Amino acid sequence: MFICRAAVGADPNWGSGDERDWFAAAQRAGDRILTEANPNLLIIIEGINWVGIPVDGLPHGRPTLEPARTLSHTLVSSGKLVYSAHFYGYTGPNHSGATGPGETHDPRYQDLTASSCTRCCAGRRSS
Repeated sequence: MFICRAAVGADPNWGSGDERDWFAAAQRAGDRILTEANPNLLIIIEGINWVGIPVDGLPHGRPTLEPARTLSHTLVSSGKLVYSAHFYGYTGPNHSGATGPGETHDPRYQDLTASSCTRCCAGRRSS
């Protein structure tokens, strides 16, 4: 497994060409795995969970897999790529782990609760 970690304020990005370019790192890792390790493996590339600091008043975003819509990978072996959303529903209160001054009210970071899941799925049940 290849993991890209960033420090606060040094967010990963998708295609900028700098040292935090997750798109380029995933491309290199996928190609190396397929050419140097095992050409039969399936390569799973996750999107970016969030950028910025998810706190009210500070710039932040939750790109997940949206960047792949306009800049997608072409591995050395076609048919070996799966994209996966990098999304945690358990991260903490409003997904920032904070309450009070550090909390965000951005709906993209709201916790998943049993009642919200029940409301979402209630209309889909067949009788």
